[in-house]
Amino acid sequence: MNRAFLQIMSKRIAWIDILRAIGIILVTLVHTGRISGSFIEDYIKVFFIPLFFFISGLLVKSSFYEQKFTKVLGVLTRRIIVPYFFFATASYLLWLCLIRHFKSQSFYPAKHFLGILYASTEGGWLSYNIALWFFSSLFIVNILFFFTHKLRDNRVLFYSVILLSSVVGYVCPVLFSLRFPWNIGISFTGLVFFSIGYLLSPQVKKRKFIGHNKVVAAASLILWTVFTYLNSTVEFYIGDFGNYFFFYIAAFSGIFLFSFIANLASKIHYFDLVLSEVGQRTLTIFSTHLLIFPFISGFLVYVIDLSPSALESGFLIAFLYSFIAISCGIVLSLLLNRYAPQLVGRSG
Repeated sequence: MNRAFLQIMSKRIAWIDILRAIGIILVTLVHTGRISGSFIEDYIKVFFIPLFFFISGLLVKSSFYEQKFTKVLGVLTRRIIVPYFFFATASYLLWLCLIRHFKSQSFYPAKHFLGILYASTEGGWLSYNIALWFFSSLFIVNILFFFTHKLRDNRVLFYSVILLSSVVGYVCPVLFSLRFPWNIGISFTGLVFFSIGYLLSPQVKKRKFIGHNKVVAAASLILWTVFTYLNSTVEFYIGDFGNYFFFYIAAFSGIFLFSFIANLASKIHYFDLVLSEVGQRTLTIFSTHLLIFPFISGFLVYVIDLSPSALESGFLIAFLYSFIAISCGIVLSLLLNRYAPQLVGRSG
């Protein structure tokens, strides 16, 4: 997702594009609802949202945050807020005019229109495309990091702020039943992963990223397996992280493990090309996959004549939905990048 968000390194880094691709594949698999309640879902949910915050921090440049706040705000608005409002408005209109007529999910035109401005997961404000909460949260994370970044020369204070943010992000959903607009509360948790990604970014430039170490990868596999098992199911978007320590250990372990896998995949010819292409289109895929799912169901049921019950669960069904949604997302991304690049955060 970061390709359309912030200034990134001029030369694309294959393993990071592949890591993004892995992340968006996992996102779509979970969002199909076809693996709901399985242990696979638990192991994905513990790290797939932290992964995107982490990659965002991994690719930013310090010089971006050394500019005036108004300059930073302008760039963030163009790269994050404009795509958010475009996809949120498009999602709203698609539901208003079409999808709500053949989906059992409730749709309240006035409330859900205001939900575009509230930009929160609380109370179903964005239920017609709930994945869009990530945009508002990433925007808030960047604003928080702008001020946190000013403390970078004082490492003790910088690390203290990160630690405090982890606590604030964890307790906010517990202390306040009403979610703050633009997901401000859980964005403090996002700031933790973003900041750690930023701290590790020099390793990427030196091609010595810690996650590519075999020993670290092996340890990460063990920790991810154990602490995800010990923790309850994580629901990042509502701030349900389970046990504080189990969550952070499992999340970072999952990130490092799949960074290692992405690095291996980047060395496999053709395979790396396909995943890199997916990784470069994550902004549009992330924003549209939930809108594509109902059309997949409609096609399979009314055109192919499959039974709705046959599509309700199973990993193969989830993979089918994921594959089609990603393929459609890539096509949409190519069209938007060519004919309306400003709507997806790019310069014309």
